[in-house]
Amino acid sequence: MSEHLAPQIAAYEREIGTLREELLKEIGHLEEKKEAAVKAALSLCLCVESPALQKRLSALPPTLRTMKTDYASLRSQVRNFSDFYETAIKEIMAAINEMSEANKDLLEKYRKEVALRRKYHEQLVELKGNIRVLCRVKPVLKEDQHEEGQAVVVTTDPNNESALTVLSKGKAKNFELDKVFHPQATQEEVFQEIEPLITSCIDGYHVCIFAYGQTGSGKTYSMEGTVENPGINQRALKHLFNEIEERKDMWTYTVSVSSVEIYNEVLRDLLSKDGEKLDIKINPDGTGQLHVPGLRVMEVKSFQHIKKVIPPLKAITILE
Repeated sequence: MSEHLAPQIAAYEREIGTLREELLKEIGHLEEKKEAAVKAALSLCLCVESPALQKRLSALPPTLRTMKTDYASLRSQVRNFSDFYETAIKEIMAAINEMSEANKDLLEKYRKEVALRRKYHEQLVELKGNIRVLCRVKPVLKEDQHEEGQAVVVTTDPNNESALTVLSKGKAKNFELDKVFHPQATQEEVFQEIEPLITSCIDGYHVCIFAYGQTGSGKTYSMEGTVENPGINQRALKHLFNEIEERKDMWTYTVSVSSVEIYNEVLRDLLSKDGEKLDIKINPDGTGQLHVPGLRVMEVKSFQHIKKVIPPLKAITILE
């Protein structure tokens, strides 16, 4: 709050300084006029006495008294401005201190609320399970139907969002998963199930979301989506930066991205110009974790910034 009041205080100081300079100039002018009047009076006294000169001399005292009164008034105004300035500064500083205390209380309440929300969120994630398997059933498209009237081999139960039935070799096989999305499920519905994991990521937990399925099953659509209907990746990144913006008064976050392709057992860095080949090795720090030496990591500042990095990745094609 003090940052917002600082320009106003500076403006008051400039205005008061300007007025003070103007008053001092006016006082100087009055001093000059007074000296000129005194000199004129002395010169008249030395001149030959005449009725006209006597008349002019008799008119000087009232003029001098008026100038003296104006001079005293201006000096009083200067003192009043100084008092006003000091009072205004005290009032402004008192308001700043009061607002600072109020901000401290609000910040403390906000921190408690965030801690409580994090606690409940962790409990929710634990109840749902740390590892979850979700299935999204792709709707049957015209181009997918080789024969008219071809039977649907995958069906969902509208009364059970965890059940899935697959028809294989004339026999129905039932599967139980954490969540099944019916063919009419929207991108938004799918992301709502994933969204709590983004909060877990910001709270310091490792999170991995990946799509698995055969070619043409809809992995790219679910993860990337389209410009008009974005998928999990775009929605997750936007949600991530929105959460960071909401917490900026309490925490400072750094977001970095890397992109790796594993194809035919060859690992490539998609952030390098030519898709540089890399290797997976054991981290020498003794933790036993895997790492990729030489992998390029890029820091990003916003959702728009990361969108500038992601589009080129889609255009990369390695030909051998």
